[in-house]
Amino acid sequence: MLREAGMLREAAVRREAGVSLLVCLALVAGAAACGRRGDPMPPLRYVPNVTTDLSVRQQGDLVTLDFAYPLTTASGQALPGLRAVEVWSLVSDQPAETSRGIDQRAYAQAATRRASIEGPELESAVFGDRLRLRLPFSTLAGAEPREDGSLVLGVRTVSTTAETSDVSNLAALDVRATTAAPTGLDLVPQAKGIALSWSAADPGEGFTIYRRRSQERGYGAPIARAGADELRYLDREAAYGERYFYTVRTIVGTEPLVESAAAVEREIAYLDTFPPPPPASLVALAEAERVRLVLEPSPADDVAGYVVYRRDPGAQFRRVNRDLLAELELVDTGLASGLTYVYRATAVDDAGNEGPPGDEVSVTVR
Repeated sequence: MLREAGMLREAAVRREAGVSLLVCLALVAGAAACGRRGDPMPPLRYVPNVTTDLSVRQQGDLVTLDFAYPLTTASGQALPGLRAVEVWSLVSDQPAETSRGIDQRAYAQAATRRASIEGPELESAVFGDRLRLRLPFSTLAGAEPREDGSLVLGVRTVSTTAETSDVSNLAALDVRATTAAPTGLDLVPQAKGIALSWSAADPGEGFTIYRRRSQERGYGAPIARAGADELRYLDREAAYGERYFYTVRTIVGTEPLVESAAAVEREIAYLDTFPPPPPASLVALAEAERVRLVLEPSPADDVAGYVVYRRDPGAQFRRVNRDLLAELELVDTGLASGLTYVYRATAVDDAGNEGPPGDEVSVTVR
């Protein structure tokens, strides 16, 4: 009996050992399968998404190309950055309106790469989320085009991995002779804004007015346009405390915009040195040993308060209220009955400028 039991235990041990060996072999085989390499994945491509909002304008002998900085690849992935922007052009004997309809494939075959913008030059062309490239018209044209023809422009962007986008939408410029820049630009600060005036031998189709703050690198879009018979403009949007630069250009053509070179730019520090007008009216009401004064507000928008002055009989005007009067009513007490007093009032703005006095009013105290 004991011998049979021992034989059974020995057989069980052999079975368990066999099962363990099979499990180990299976695990080893599975591990080998997990570590095996599959088919190689293709490398990621960083082809910039094609530009679709290219616009152009000509200013004197320079052409500005403006478009959004590409942020994604053609497949929708984040773009790591740009290495360069290629500028392409085609001289057409057709007007710009017709030339914009050139087939993209035909353009890609016939156009010439005129410039490759990269490095510091590319960095300096970044304005926020946009790129603005400025190139001489002669560089883009390559040769003197016909005066009834046009220049068709496109851009291709190159990623940091040296992969290049397709050609952008096409923008065209009619070939036009530009006129001389305006002259004699003058700036005069006023309470309601900065007044500009200039001269022009040829007014063209009117004028564009440009403004930039002193901390900004360059001019953006024009802030206003003036007609051919207008040689002045009042910039009502200027803010006190800012330093501005201004320039003006003559409009030679539109759609796209073609302008002359810029007038000599002028700089101005726009400070609030303009006192407000006086209260619209001042009423003095006699009471027992005092006078009640009622003011009608000054028409200025930046009035901080008012100052009331009184002239006693045989004396000079002196200030009644030490602090600025924020209300429109003041009671002047401690006056002598039977005497006649003269009052006037001024307005003071937020910058501390005190305006001229309003009309004088006299009152005899009861």
